[in-house]
Amino acid sequence: MNGEKVLVVPGLFPDLPETLVPALGALEWIWSYGNVHRFSAPLGLGEWPPEAPRQSLARARAVESGLLGAASTWFCADPIHLHIERDRLMLLDPYTFPLGKQESQEFCAQLNAHFEEAGMFFFASTPSQWVVGLNARPRLETIPLQRCVGRSIENHLPQGEDRQVWLALFNEVQMVLHDCALNQAREVRGERSVSGVWFWDEEVAQSSHEQFHGLRWPSAYGDGEAWRHQAQVFETTLVQPWLDRLFAGEISALTLVALEGRYSGQVTVRKGHQRRFWRRTRSLMKIPGLQPLRES
Repeated sequence: MNGEKVLVVPGLFPDLPETLVPALGALEWIWSYGNVHRFSAPLGLGEWPPEAPRQSLARARAVESGLLGAASTWFCADPIHLHIERDRLMLLDPYTFPLGKQESQEFCAQLNAHFEEAGMFFFASTPSQWVVGLNARPRLETIPLQRCVGRSIENHLPQGEDRQVWLALFNEVQMVLHDCALNQAREVRGERSVSGVWFWDEEVAQSSHEQFHGLRWPSAYGDGEAWRHQAQVFETTLVQPWLDRLFAGEISALTLVALEGRYSGQVTVRKGHQRRFWRRTRSLMKIPGLQPLRES
């Protein structure tokens, strides 16, 4: 028998009403019959496991892109679209609009042409994940992009000693991108413009456990159709096969770690838990401690 299997899944408990969450037999059984531990505070993907060594996410992106020596320090600078909704400016990321590799590189080239003299270097690590190289580390407290998507930016802008400088930079980037030919072409195609970048960074835990990312962004945006599809994918391709291996005695335990969304916690199920006849299966969104639907 092999040891324990751990699956990490951000967004398992989504920002959706219970009526929009379908029956998910294997997941419901695990969370009803297993040993559940709710974390004392909501945890993001980069915050688990809490005891693991941590590193700057922006630095990790730079390392993966072979850029580490190209700048003294790095910040995430992810492409965003700012959408006016009534009297609020809402933040959307590439989950809601197409953005290819070549186009991302061209956007970064536009920014580099403007900000080169300021000692800034933009690079698209992936189409949706950009970094900016800097001469000095800004004194800022930032909020990860995933916690801001679909929300007003008003209460999510950077704080700290360098706040005013970076708010001015945030606005300057918008001005550079506003009338660029790339965005004009996007508007002709009926696509959302890349109207800015979101500056942020966080210290992320290093984990070797398998992660399933398909639910993360649908949960953050409250995208019911996409979440339901990805939940079925998660259940049929990972959860049920590993549960079958548990019942067959091939592994000793199966642990699911739920992060982000409306609940952060973990559940461990063992083969003997089938004998917990006094328990009843409940729907996923009936778990005790579920947070209320968020406000923008």
